[in-house]
Amino acid sequence: GLTPNTRYYAYVQRVNKTENCVGDWSEVVAFNTNCAPTTTSFFDNFESNLERYGSGIAPRCWTIVGTDPKGSYVDVLTAGGGMGKKPVKGDSLVFVLYNTSTYKNEANVSYTSYAVLPELALDSVEQVQIRFKAYRRLASGGQFEVGVMTDPTDPSTYRAVYADTIPADPNLLNVWHEYTVNFLNYTCDDYGDVGKHIVLRAMPGQNTTYSDRLSTNTIYIDSLYVEPYQYCAKPMRLAVDEVDADYAKLSWKGNGNKFRVLVGRSDNFDEHSAIVDTVVT
Repeated sequence: GLTPNTRYYAYVQRVNKTENCVGDWSEVVAFNTNCAPTTTSFFDNFESNLERYGSGIAPRCWTIVGTDPKGSYVDVLTAGGGMGKKPVKGDSLVFVLYNTSTYKNEANVSYTSYAVLPELALDSVEQVQIRFKAYRRLASGGQFEVGVMTDPTDPSTYRAVYADTIPADPNLLNVWHEYTVNFLNYTCDDYGDVGKHIVLRAMPGQNTTYSDRLSTNTIYIDSLYVEPYQYCAKPMRLAVDEVDADYAKLSWKGNGNKFRVLVGRSDNFDEHSAIVDTVVT
């Protein structure tokens, strides 16, 4: 049989055994096979989407729900172009989630998009976590959610499990931030059904009226992994909050209530040369 999510090219030729001859080949036709549910290991750096470049085009095997071209879209774009988006690790393509409150429906509700990942071939999303790098340039925006959807065509089956705001990069220093999200707190949708589709969502812009046209929320995603859940996942957003002559206060985000902290004089990680090695709760 054919391989799922693969592009094929087909030709046809006339064969006549009685006359012992064959005809010319037909013109070629191309097609892509459908996507099959993915296992616990999934990676997308969006490089395979070069021919899908363009506004509103979803990455292969993804589903885009709720998109309205006036107010929000999901796109795969090349990096650069003066917009401050730069790929991770030299990749040429990044995934863009865009949302704005510039356009609202008649009830002043912002349009929104849900980027739905391929279906997981699992009994429960609790078995996996999603890890990706995200970038935001503008001073406004940066709010995003990660959730689960039961029906990839029905936004009413979406349930958020994590929300955060990506720090801005107004000086275009190409500062990407890594996020790791698990689904241990997810149960089901309002109908009692359990979803197998992980979802990324850029939150609507922060304007409040139909005519307000100032706020946008643009998020860039790259190096996305779906992988088995790790009980000791890597902490996120490590930051230095305060520094004194003999004191420093660190903060981070992470699952759990106990962490080991190392402090040394070099950014080359070496736990044996750490000045501070302590466990905090």
